[in-house]
Amino acid sequence: MKNRLFVYSKFFYMKTNLFYMKTNLFYMKNPSYVGFGFNTKAWLTLKPVNRLSIENTYNYSELSKEAGGEKLYTGYTFRNKISFQFTRHFFLRLVIQYNSFGKTFNIAPLFSYKWNHFAIFYIGSQE
Repeated sequence: MKNRLFVYSKFFYMKTNLFYMKTNLFYMKNPSYVGFGFNTKAWLTLKPVNRLSIENTYNYSELSKEAGGEKLYTGYTFRNKISFQFTRHFFLRLVIQYNSFGKTFNIAPLFSYKWNHFAIFYIGSQE
């Protein structure tokens, strides 16, 4: 089963997907399972001003041995990406993400300076 929602305007963009399916799982335990999975994803992008973009993504996944049965795993990730273009040459991006599967929280800033058409200087971190 697949459901979709899509909304677009000059200032924001929103999209969702919903999946419920029978899926193969090569689980860390023996034997592996064929289970029933439920996945949903939602995106929201805001552009309050021309040079600022705020993107939010939410992913939720779960897998059960049977439909409505014992859950093998369940969890979500939430990601927020903020981008700001100061000038044609200066750009700043900040990515903040929480992952409930591993209970991890990441922050990844990135600053870029475009020296010319062939050279860009980056300072930052990656996940």
